[in-house]
Amino acid sequence: MDEKQRLVSLVNGSQEAMSRISAKENEIDNSRKWEARLTKYFHSPKVVGLISLVGRFFVAGFWLAVGITLSVILTAILTMIIPILPDWFITGLIVVFTGCLWLFPVYILPVILNFRTKKLQKELTALQQDPALEWLPMQYRTSFCFGKIAEYVQYERADSVKEAFSLLQREIEQLTVSVNNAILSSIM
Repeated sequence: MDEKQRLVSLVNGSQEAMSRISAKENEIDNSRKWEARLTKYFHSPKVVGLISLVGRFFVAGFWLAVGITLSVILTAILTMIIPILPDWFITGLIVVFTGCLWLFPVYILPVILNFRTKKLQKELTALQQDPALEWLPMQYRTSFCFGKIAEYVQYERADSVKEAFSLLQREIEQLTVSVNNAILSSIM
């Protein structure tokens, strides 16, 4: 088997593993977007003025209303299930619990999303250990890099694994330079 056939067979053999990696990368990206949105909305220094206070007031009011409704329903249910405890004790527990519900979207949800992102990142790392990807260096086990290598094979720009890696490395360097130039030009 010559180098070109070997490269084609390696790319074809890695398609399934890379599709799973691509799906996991999309999940991570979505989780990070939601985390950034919530953090930006609730913790942005630009929004600390009146708009932030009004927004937090409405969020707190909504969750407090949900809490009061839940406390009435849960008090009725719990007093039937556990008749030994006095009503005031059950009501107090539920009010304390539901009074903290407004903290969920403001502070707890971003933390949960952060944990989810970390969990997804660990799952991605496990997927990148797939035996079908042993021929790829670890830094190239992303959907972007694999897509570029598959593109080189499809358009016959690379005839060997080494040539595909060289093309990829050059393209990454060009991309890095263009991004850095764009950042510098936006600063100046």
